[in-house]
Amino acid sequence: MDRAPFKGVTTTESHDVHYTSGDVLPRPAAVPLPAATRELLASLQQGAISAAAYDTAFVSRLRQPDDPNVMAYPQTLSFLLRSQNADGSFGTTLPIPKDKLVSTLSALVALADLPQSLQDGAAHRARTKALRYLYEDTGNWQTGPDMAGFELVLPALLDEAKVRGLPLPFERFMGISAQRDAKIGHIPPRLIYNVKTPLLHSLEYLGNRLDFEAARAQLSPNGSFANSPSATAYFLLKTRDEQANEYLALLLRNRGDGSPSR
Repeated sequence: MDRAPFKGVTTTESHDVHYTSGDVLPRPAAVPLPAATRELLASLQQGAISAAAYDTAFVSRLRQPDDPNVMAYPQTLSFLLRSQNADGSFGTTLPIPKDKLVSTLSALVALADLPQSLQDGAAHRARTKALRYLYEDTGNWQTGPDMAGFELVLPALLDEAKVRGLPLPFERFMGISAQRDAKIGHIPPRLIYNVKTPLLHSLEYLGNRLDFEAARAQLSPNGSFANSPSATAYFLLKTRDEQANEYLALLLRNRGDGSPSR
């Protein structure tokens, strides 16, 4: 897999994907936390989610400030179309259902959000294949290794798919939103807006619950949220910040393949 939602700095190559260690972000010891919150933060540093498609999909949803019909980073669409797996999924080629599910949902939402002028041809075929995969090949989604933050990220992506009217087997994922809501209930707001924790690396899990202006205080000096392209791009979907935009632009320039993965 290409990255963990809470990304570290060490990677180990394996075939055509690599594994990224969980990022251990500092938390002031003086801040007392309930046991449930400590357990959640610990769980968010385990597992991995493929970066390339997952992150790239969020960045591909960004538009030019002066024209909502023009992609801010059109090279990301080319990357997504190239990286789709033969079975219609996105993400890892390994048999890891949770990773493939969230990566494919992220890519599908991005494809559904494309400007109308880009909805035909290759993008339409990719969207159709991704829908077929999600409908026909995700019956085993609860099997395999656990992914970091999976129970937070998946409901957020399902919510976005519902808003867009995408024909998915939502009943298959019943219960995951309740798990997300229960976990969010254990997270004090100060952990999101005042303390640097691994939660920042997948800030997109909050969806419309996120106070974007309050979250701005947690931007790192390099313009990112915990070096996470997906979290940073989600922030930019709702509000502008030149430093955050430059962070993504720099990643894309450095990679050169249309993906913002580090």
